[in-house]
Amino acid sequence: MMSVRFIEVSVRYIVVSAAMYMCLFIMYSFLSVISSTVNPLLLIQAMHFNRDDINLPGFHKFFLESAEEEMKHAQKFMKYQNMRGGRVKLHHIMKPYENHWGNGLGAMTHAYHLELEVYQALVDIHKKASDDPQFQDFLESEFLGEQVESIKELSNHINTLKRFSEQNYALGEYQFDKVTLGGESKE
Repeated sequence: MMSVRFIEVSVRYIVVSAAMYMCLFIMYSFLSVISSTVNPLLLIQAMHFNRDDINLPGFHKFFLESAEEEMKHAQKFMKYQNMRGGRVKLHHIMKPYENHWGNGLGAMTHAYHLELEVYQALVDIHKKASDDPQFQDFLESEFLGEQVESIKELSNHINTLKRFSEQNYALGEYQFDKVTLGGESKE
């Protein structure tokens, strides 16, 4: 016989199986991390490179697209949670502990470590959901492969930026912004 638990959802209660309870709890926890940490940081990084004293449009575009992608991920989780009988409850967005990254290398390195944390959280969730193969498939098909690709892309960018010497870093970063990240000059 399958055990059941009651989950508080806003002001109502729903009855779900133990496996479903774990799945919803895991998704809820991960969604809180994604929506309150990752997306705002990437958006702030994008705005950092759009400042008048920095003006690196390629970096701005890269981080803005990354923030939009993370928002799509959060929406996928919310839709999936609703589909599985859960309810979405959003929390306050935490203020990022950092709002200045200095240069592109610092911002890319920060984003890289953030992506590693998200990937590890997804792997941990995947392990905890061992009794829910449908949820594991959802994670595998929608998130894990994409995280690996994102980590690889950031790693490539970091290694390219590290190749610039200190004396010529600004020029190298400018060229990287224009050529690699597709920054356009506003003429």
